[in-house]
Amino acid sequence: MAHEGFAARTFVVFNPGSHPAPKWIAASLAAEHKLTRYWTSGQIRSDEVGTRAFRLLPVRVRAELKNRTLPPALLASFVGRAGTLRDLVATAVKRKGWINLERRIMYSRNRAIARRAVRHWRRHDRTSWFFFPTNTHSGISRLCVKNNIPFLLYTPLPFAPVAEAMMDAEANSNPEWAQFLQFRNEDKLASDPDALFEASHASGVVANSEFTARSFDGIVDAGNVHSVPLSINLRRFEESGLRLAATRTTRGLDEPLRIIYAGQVTQRKGLSYLFEALQDLHGVAKIELTIVGPDPLGMAIPLQQRFPDVDVRFAGSLAQEKLWKEMAASHLFVFPTLLDGFGNVLAEALAVGLPVLSTDRCGILDLGAVPRAALLADAGDSEALRIHLRNLYLDEGARIVLSAGTSDLDFGGGDWATYGHRVAELLSNSKTGS
Repeated sequence: MAHEGFAARTFVVFNPGSHPAPKWIAASLAAEHKLTRYWTSGQIRSDEVGTRAFRLLPVRVRAELKNRTLPPALLASFVGRAGTLRDLVATAVKRKGWINLERRIMYSRNRAIARRAVRHWRRHDRTSWFFFPTNTHSGISRLCVKNNIPFLLYTPLPFAPVAEAMMDAEANSNPEWAQFLQFRNEDKLASDPDALFEASHASGVVANSEFTARSFDGIVDAGNVHSVPLSINLRRFEESGLRLAATRTTRGLDEPLRIIYAGQVTQRKGLSYLFEALQDLHGVAKIELTIVGPDPLGMAIPLQQRFPDVDVRFAGSLAQEKLWKEMAASHLFVFPTLLDGFGNVLAEALAVGLPVLSTDRCGILDLGAVPRAALLADAGDSEALRIHLRNLYLDEGARIVLSAGTSDLDFGGGDWATYGHRVAELLSNSKTGS
């Protein structure tokens, strides 16, 4: 179906969750007078922080809401809300550890917002397009099709059926660690039944990496899939004194190779393969591993039991600047992921000056770091990881060359506001879906 020229379009942005990209995209669209409505739930406007009603909320709720503050450009006239009470209940339930119940409440909240958004569109915004993230479990795509509303997708993760097929293959080939994948087809609450429907009916897709974009091959016309890789704000690293700090970290002949991983402790991140590689290097290379991040499925203890000779320290979750300091004191960042959308932590490691060993199932290729500052191993290949780690342990000169290669990388520049502007500019100028 043909629609009017793209540059003339306005947008309704639907973002029931807390992913930052859609709200910053909406803010940029608002600045360009191309936003008619931003639909959300538990996110609050910046002018609402500090009001009397806000101060009456419990301390923990206030802290949670501060993390969901909307950009100043999203004024009251743009923001529509629904399901707010359900959002607060879901937050309380999550603290109790009742994850399945929390998700059910969240999806109920998402459906409520979707219904409100479409009703409002029918009354006020009948020329606007919808723009929303994938995997919302809201039924928004079916409502759009039913009401003949054209829509575009923002996807922070690869196309769900493709991702599920990858994880099914991993579970079948490595059943010992399948329970720690945290991304399985059998989990009906995690697998969005509308994924294929919304992708096949979308007028276009904006992805956060080329790897994510390629996952839509054969589903969405290639000319309507656009990759806008994430970026980081280098100013924050410069202000903290940690920009390229790891380039000054060298290793003596008898000193262990200090490697670091940051992210969730799950098999989706390929951690069993990293541990297998390190176990095989016991007695051959002195390597110390630091793992930073939450352990939602309790995988840390089974890893230590299965691979007792791996010298590992689980540091838990750290504030961002503390993580960067850990990176600056390390020799190599390892990211053996089996499936990621982008992996912003890769850009952070490179900004600190830390060379990277990664798979290509993320955004590492978008960063222009391979081969001058990063090495690649096939996903799920412990032998490839072992060879790279052994070589870097034995050849400090090669590791220093990789570290030096981080100094002139182009990260796309900017914070979330800059990213939102880049996507909004694409939406304003592209002929996607025409």
